[in-house]
Amino acid sequence: MQHIAMIGGGLAGTLVAMHLVRHAQRPLCITLFDQQAQFQTGIAYAQSDFRHLLNVAAGKMSAWPDQPLHFVQWLQQQPAYANIDGALLAQTYLPRALYGQYLQQQWQQTVQDASSKNIQLKLLAVSVTKLRVLPTSIALSSALGEMQFDAVVVATGNELPRPPLPAASGLTAIAGYQHNPWQAVTIPHSNTQSTAKPLQPDSRVLILGNGLTMVDTVLALRQAGVRSPMISLSPHGYGMLPHRVSAVKLPDFASTLGEHPSLRQALRLFNQQRKQLRQLGISAEGLVDNLRPYSQLWWRGFSSAEKQFFFRKLRHLWGVARHRLPLQIHDQIQQLRLQGALEVRAGRLLSCQQHDSGIEVQFIAKGQTAPEVRQVDHIINCTGPENCYPRLANHMLATAIAEGVLASGPLELGLAACPGSLALKNGSGDIHPRLFGIGSILRGELWETTALNEIRQQAHQLAGQLLLLE
Repeated sequence: MQHIAMIGGGLAGTLVAMHLVRHAQRPLCITLFDQQAQFQTGIAYAQSDFRHLLNVAAGKMSAWPDQPLHFVQWLQQQPAYANIDGALLAQTYLPRALYGQYLQQQWQQTVQDASSKNIQLKLLAVSVTKLRVLPTSIALSSALGEMQFDAVVVATGNELPRPPLPAASGLTAIAGYQHNPWQAVTIPHSNTQSTAKPLQPDSRVLILGNGLTMVDTVLALRQAGVRSPMISLSPHGYGMLPHRVSAVKLPDFASTLGEHPSLRQALRLFNQQRKQLRQLGISAEGLVDNLRPYSQLWWRGFSSAEKQFFFRKLRHLWGVARHRLPLQIHDQIQQLRLQGALEVRAGRLLSCQQHDSGIEVQFIAKGQTAPEVRQVDHIINCTGPENCYPRLANHMLATAIAEGVLASGPLELGLAACPGSLALKNGSGDIHPRLFGIGSILRGELWETTALNEIRQQAHQLAGQLLLLE
């Protein structure tokens, strides 16, 4: 019997397992490791608060790439959505918790299908601490000991953010500092089971970062009762953009560049299209969506110098245009800014000092030379996941890279892999025939690889490849 393991039991690992069960024609044993025990939903879709919405319309959220409207059809089977037109539902931004329920129901069906096919499914709520490549298998170590598998998929998802200041600053020892933003958004007013400083309605909060996680954090803090003005500090301070409903269908301008344009050619064409749309009074935000089908192929064709330039100069602008908000969430954030409840600043954090009255924060605003000083009670790190794995302390991936079992990807983003097969590489550049990656760990190789559309395609591809292994 073939034994396959997923390191990570969230969305990516679950989708691979679901596709394996769907397509398997013989008995298998599939094991999912997840140290947080957040199987199926992961952190993203485990929230119980239905006010947190998906950032992608329902029509693009099917778990099955060959059934693009599967999620919409599932919705129409739910009493709350049974009488709503499917075309309207497909354009709607729905609660993440609802999508979590969808994933769990898909998993329940997978469990039934596995039983009928004599496929074993094991969910292990432990952390994988070491990875070894053997001649004909992969060995994974955990608190349960060492286990050997015929093939392994690394589906670890997003890591915690990078500390915003050097270790010598003492920031991580400050009681009001929250390094894990996904824990921060669930901190209640008082929690005797937590060592974190409890939030109060008058708590002064500094949020480091200005992306989607910042938005989640602001809304969660407001829902928890925090009423003091909050500050968001990021290097650029770009404003978030909304998803706008538009009847205008943009032309497929990207296809005119072929498969391997230079970065300069892509930028020139993008800017030409952007100016043209603005002259016509049409929002240019959808241009990034037009590029999505080509982004992985183009990224793979860019030179190292082009990738470095994009990463240094353009990635933040790409992120703003790429990661837009549902219109109603964008309106809430804008209203908070107009009310003075949220201040978005561009700048760089310099230091933090704990005092009896709170935390003294120094930062230098963009374009200024003299630092500003603020007093806050909490600092929440929403700067985005760490993608340079050698920086991760006491982490299986960092250890594997140090030992040469794995290698960092281009620009030290994620892991080195074969973009076509998704097979991971070792420190010498050799491809592991039984070790694969999915999702965010492929960021350096593919750039756009964190959204459901890419992950479900990769899961489908990996399932087919894994089932062909002897």
